[in-house]
Amino acid sequence: MRAFPQTIHFIGSNVPRRIEASIRNLDVEGEIPAEIDGAFFRAVPDNAHPPIYEDDIALNADGMISRFAISNGAVDFDIRYVQTDRYKAERDARRAL
Repeated sequence: MRAFPQTIHFIGSNVPRRIEASIRNLDVEGEIPAEIDGAFFRAVPDNAHPPIYEDDIALNADGMISRFAISNGAVDFDIRYVQTDRYKAERDARRAL
């Protein structure tokens, strides 16, 4: 496997995490007000594979959607890759195409 380039787009807080996860009943410091009932979503770039070109940017590849679901004072967290045709083809090839 090729390594991710050591450019600003792939180092520090921009390092691709490449982990899908579900975590139930997160630890909460303090109390969540009872009237908060819903979800917070965010979209983030997260390359599943090193880019073909050394000077590529993270926004030119895969992305993930994460969700914090809040209900009855409890919080669950999920993060998954967006299942685009490109992502599926690269997943099957085990490399960037």
